[in-house]
Amino acid sequence: MICDACSKPIQGAEGYLWIDNDQINAVLKAVAEWHRQHTLADSPRPGAKMFSAADLFDYPEEVKWQAHHHTCDPKQDANAYSIQANRIDTWPELLGWTAHSWKRAGSPTPTGTTSSAASTAGNAASS
Repeated sequence: MICDACSKPIQGAEGYLWIDNDQINAVLKAVAEWHRQHTLADSPRPGAKMFSAADLFDYPEEVKWQAHHHTCDPKQDANAYSIQANRIDTWPELLGWTAHSWKRAGSPTPTGTTSSAASTAGNAASS
């Protein structure tokens, strides 16, 4: 794993992979609002949407996973879901954590966005 701040490898317990829960919640709200604005109120199909290709440029950006050394983390006090680097430093461990995160309700998907309206809210976790 490479630190997003200093571009150096993260060895052992020197750092973690993390995603900001507050950003996830903000994006969830923005996505819901985007869908509300593009839902047709008088459509015979409930929930039908209409939007142009240009409207897609206004779609909220996904939340990205970040990797940092403890000393490089720009948001050490973030409300984050984190996984210590030494717990995911092999392919089997990474695969195991990926499966674990998908089992969690509203956990981040591989693209970084959340899979449901329920987010991974709560305090920083290292489950």
